[in-house]
Amino acid sequence: MTASFPPPFQVSTAAQAQALLDFTSGVRLLEQFMDPATPSQAARALAEPANRVTSHVRKLTAAGLLRVARRHGTRVHDQVAAHTFHVPRVLVPLS
Repeated sequence: MTASFPPPFQVSTAAQAQALLDFTSGVRLLEQFMDPATPSQAARALAEPANRVTSHVRKLTAAGLLRVARRHGTRVHDQVAAHTFHVPRVLVPLS
């Protein structure tokens, strides 16, 4: 049986690109949500304060990069919106 992956996510706003490309809260954090996980689980895995991770998770969710996979009472398990993200070059700031 083959795993079913969501289609690639087309990044369309500067806010999405910034959230995704931010090293500390973007890809590194998104990797923790390849499978459904809570912000607390991600914080432990990254050895980061839970309140900081939760704040970044909210930003990633608002940008559409994370989605709620399931709820158990007050516990929310988030998961990446896609396994592949396409970021147009025009949305990537030059350093």
